[in-house]
Amino acid sequence: MQKRTGWTLLGASVVGPIIGFLMACVVTYVMPTKYESEAVIEVDQSRSASGSTAMTPLIFGSDFEMLRSSKTLGKVVDRLGLANRWAVDKNTAIRILKGMMYNQNIHGTDLISIRVRDTDKEEARNIAAEVVLAYQIVRDAAIVEEEQRRDLALRRVIRDQEDLTDEHRKAVKRFSAQGPAEFYDESQINLSRAEMDLENLRLKLLEETIHKKERQKNIIVHEEPQIADAPISPNVLLNLSLGASLGFLLFQLIAWLVVAAVNHRSPQQTSFDD
Repeated sequence: MQKRTGWTLLGASVVGPIIGFLMACVVTYVMPTKYESEAVIEVDQSRSASGSTAMTPLIFGSDFEMLRSSKTLGKVVDRLGLANRWAVDKNTAIRILKGMMYNQNIHGTDLISIRVRDTDKEEARNIAAEVVLAYQIVRDAAIVEEEQRRDLALRRVIRDQEDLTDEHRKAVKRFSAQGPAEFYDESQINLSRAEMDLENLRLKLLEETIHKKERQKNIIVHEEPQIADAPISPNVLLNLSLGASLGFLLFQLIAWLVVAAVNHRSPQQTSFDD
């Protein structure tokens, strides 16, 4: 009995990996070959729409959301004509495109990796390049919109301060002609403060205008997407190794079950013979 058990387990140890290896070969053969193209970018936070200059997890989350937004990917779909080429509507093309993209923050840096996988290596490169361009356009538009909003708000504050300064100036003229002297002195102080506040606001507006002219591109591309030399998947070595390992484990389990079943029936057969 022990000899038969040993031969059963030995046979499973040999046959299992072979069967698993052959099945992995078939699965790997039918799996689609995919290529990956990667772009590495850095986001210049001096032009952040939020006004922050520090790259925080919250800002990274906002950038990732914008990077994968329908507005950004919709531009990619339109510019490359993906909806027509894939024979789907625009929303479906955007969903497919999201499934092709893999974005992550490179650990310990302010860099963002944008990876695109496709069965066509040139298509993967083209899509990755268009994603970077579309992200640049959408982010620029968001920044310009935010800058315009802040500029408009600041100009409104300046107009209010100008009105307040004019009121203090009229009060100085009135009290200088009619008195009393203490009111005149107080109105002079109020006018000086209002004029100083107005000057500071105008300087702030001038600084904002200068900064907007000095700002460069808010996306710095450190690595342009390239056409891949080799496919990223399937991983032939990994698939074959896993197939052989799983075949070994599965056939060992089957062998033990068979041995257990045989051992369970043997005592019953002996009792019947007696």
